[in-house]
Amino acid sequence: MRTALVFVVLVIPCVVRAQGQNERLPSNFDVASVKRNSSTPSGRMTFQASAGGRLTAENMPLRLLIQRAYDVRPFQISDGPSWIDTERYDIVATADAVVPEKHVVGPMLRALLEDRFRLKLHRETRELPVLNLTQKSSGKLMTSKTVDCADAGPTVSPAGSSTLPCHEVVLSISPTGARLRGEQASTGQLAITLANILGRPVIDRTAFGEQFDLDVEVSLDGLDGIMDVLGIRSAAAPASDNMIPSVLTALPEQLGLKLTAGKGPVEVLVIEHVRRPSEN
Repeated sequence: MRTALVFVVLVIPCVVRAQGQNERLPSNFDVASVKRNSSTPSGRMTFQASAGGRLTAENMPLRLLIQRAYDVRPFQISDGPSWIDTERYDIVATADAVVPEKHVVGPMLRALLEDRFRLKLHRETRELPVLNLTQKSSGKLMTSKTVDCADAGPTVSPAGSSTLPCHEVVLSISPTGARLRGEQASTGQLAITLANILGRPVIDRTAFGEQFDLDVEVSLDGLDGIMDVLGIRSAAAPASDNMIPSVLTALPEQLGLKLTAGKGPVEVLVIEHVRRPSEN
């Protein structure tokens, strides 16, 4: 029997103070601590960044840190030793200046990984298996009738949260399944969320250009990205006790969308060199 581990990564949003055009943003943290985590139970991962120039990561594998720093999906990271997935690290890094969060998570985190892990990589395009998101039938997707919704917020929320930001697809995970919700969302945003939970590129090939609302519950089967080419278990597998449908079943029935396997060009990051950091 296979046991699936569910990780919820929370990014804490905060207010970013405007910076003058002539103010140069720092390229590195002033103080940074990187330590191996061998005590936190596997499955607990947190990641926070603030506009004050502070980054805190707890129990994070290097692959996920690379994913955040370079704004890519897990399937876009190629090569590298096995320990970048199995070993976890705690990072506390601060800058003396007030820095926008996107700069902390992007250029400054990249510089930290390149310095402390001696990370070296390059980008290239490869022909890889992908999933195509298409419309199965007309009439299922309806233009959103929501007149007001919250500003953009976290795209991953604890199960039971009622907050729904505009123009986002929110993923909530519980022990029994996953829930995809959104107000004034697009098929492109849905494709990005599906790529994250299936661990495979999802290409939006629908012709639906309107915004729509969605609330779809799916089982956890296949959401770990290590299944067959479709990213989910065989249709012959026994149904779960709570009868929550798989994502392949829920999408056509509730949204009139389907996922089909194919191949396409995908930009990937190829790890050329990396090493374990010296702790301090």
